[in-house]
Amino acid sequence: RHYARLDARFEKSWKSGLRPLLFEGVSGAVLDIGAGTGLSIPYYPRDARVTAIDLSPEMLAIARERAEEANRQVDFHTMDATSLAMPAARFDHAVGAFLFCNLPGELQRPALTELARVVRPGGSIRLLDYRLAERWLDRLVMRVREPLLKLMYGARFEPETERHVHAAGLVIREHRVVAGGRARLLVLAHA
Repeated sequence: RHYARLDARFEKSWKSGLRPLLFEGVSGAVLDIGAGTGLSIPYYPRDARVTAIDLSPEMLAIARERAEEANRQVDFHTMDATSLAMPAARFDHAVGAFLFCNLPGELQRPALTELARVVRPGGSIRLLDYRLAERWLDRLVMRVREPLLKLMYGARFEPETERHVHAAGLVIREHRVVAGGRARLLVLAHA
């Protein structure tokens, strides 16, 4: 519950406007990896069958409440993104909002490898994450705020995700800079 309060201002001011990007062209069986408190639930496509996972059972309890309030059927599981207890090629798509910025560098490749395993060939993996802004003043402000971000959320503005894409058997299909350069959308596919 503290996480939801801490992040509410950012969610309201800019993050919620980015969440629809995760679901562009997404349908069928969808995995929401690192679903947290369920902030993406209102944006799930109506025709999708969504499985949402997170490492935190407390966050998933809040997400379940959110799904009930929104009258959405979601299959929730407490699970580690680096070791998905799911069969290969189970999902048409996977999405993740602000997850990889929280994963330490050594966990990036295992998480991407697991996503490549559970998303069928021809499907997509759509990741929304922080990035350092290109404008020098915005970049300076982000650098000043980064220690607080790391302390509060364990996150950083420079996730190493792109460095591990090819080793996980994936390619970058799209790299879109959004939110005035503070975030990016990566769309990955099988190599």
